[in-house]
Amino acid sequence: MLYHFLSSPGSCSAPARRSSSHQKRGLRTFSNVIENEDGFELELTVPGFSKEQIEIKVEDHSLIIEGKKEDVEEKSYLRKGFFPNHFKRVFKIPHSIDTDNIAAKVEFGILHIALPKAEDFKARSINIK
Repeated sequence: MLYHFLSSPGSCSAPARRSSSHQKRGLRTFSNVIENEDGFELELTVPGFSKEQIEIKVEDHSLIIEGKKEDVEEKSYLRKGFFPNHFKRVFKIPHSIDTDNIAAKVEFGILHIALPKAEDFKARSINIK
């Protein structure tokens, strides 16, 4: 199940693309996926983004995370290695996730997303009679 979660349409590790005449690259974000008995936790680096600038959606068993900053100051860069005003990541999520109870918070530039397993998919003990 964990492998299925990590396999993402749109490649988890590839930087996002922003549509513009110059096809600039988006901010490259890094992620950790942790599995526990209650579900999964996804940690995603989002440096400089507030919770108001991040949108999280679930569509067709995909978790879509997108960050946008509208008012980024234009500067005269001598060299520019990243574009900190946009990112998009898409993760395939298993059917066992309770999508109605996904929760998220941002702390110190890390987006934490809790993806709980539906009750039917949680491990349980069976009593022997």
